[in-house]
Amino acid sequence: MGIVKKESSSEQIINYILEQIAEKKLNPGDKLMNERAFSELLGVSRIPLREAVAALSILGILEARQGDGTYVKHYDPSMLAKVMYIYSILDEVSMQDMFEVRATIESQAAALAARRATGEQVEHIRQELESFDSAVSEMDELCSTPEQSVATFLMLNRFHRAVAEASGNRFLSQFMDSIGSMAREYYLTGVRNDPEAAAHILDSQEEHREIYRAIVSGDDQRAGELAYRHLLGECATIQRAIENMKE
Repeated sequence: MGIVKKESSSEQIINYILEQIAEKKLNPGDKLMNERAFSELLGVSRIPLREAVAALSILGILEARQGDGTYVKHYDPSMLAKVMYIYSILDEVSMQDMFEVRATIESQAAALAARRATGEQVEHIRQELESFDSAVSEMDELCSTPEQSVATFLMLNRFHRAVAEASGNRFLSQFMDSIGSMAREYYLTGVRNDPEAAAHILDSQEEHREIYRAIVSGDDQRAGELAYRHLLGECATIQRAIENMKE
């Protein structure tokens, strides 16, 4: 009879594959059985099976490799970010809404890092701060061109990832990666069009140092408050740059 009823659609096949992943019967890196065997197991034709695999590949859950087969992919924050970004457009989510959520999440990450960070993780955060400081000292002009401004910003953003990793919460870290990717285009648009980009980036670095000091001292409340204020401040700066661009 097959696992999937004959009248079922590719949506039911998608749900079946997702259930297999949820139940750990399929894990990242596992190869799905070949198309013929899989269609016979499910009791369906190959057409809806191909549609299901294609849909899950678009979502970044499966990966079809030419001449090799289809595999379950490892976690990719950019794929979740793309889905979230499309839904935010469909539902007309504002930049302010997005940054308020990011500020809330990152403030919690900073607070958790102040409580849980290992010595190695604290050292990683410090290294990211020093790496940026060293890069700045070697630059003739921090933001001499829009491209340089973007590169400088992306370098600065590694601090946030180091803090997320130090939170000790993998799901929080993954979600931060995704929402950070969603916000990236806003950041880059703002940085490219901000005549005061260099000053604002340096201000951000100083705020990063304050967050770092709070984490080192184990002051979770202050670390969270500083991170929240920092992110909302960045949102306001980007918003002004975007509005100036429209004038």
